[in-house]
Amino acid sequence: MIPRHQMELVFDNSHLLPKPGHRARRLRSAAWWFEQMHRAVDRATPWGKPAFVPRPHQDSFSLPPANE
Repeated sequence: MIPRHQMELVFDNSHLLPKPGHRARRLRSAAWWFEQMHRAVDRATPWGKPAFVPRPHQDSFSLPPANE
């Protein structure tokens, strides 16, 4: 025989409710994180500019003839 009544499934979600002050702490944490990201972007090297000036590079090296 098939039961003809609706089953009820209940979960205790009380542990999922935010604790007092949790939202404010999350907002402070997010504000801190975005401030760090803004600082990193402000300190970044502009596109097209090298991060440092490379040392001079010599492509070839000419030697005097060996019989001199």
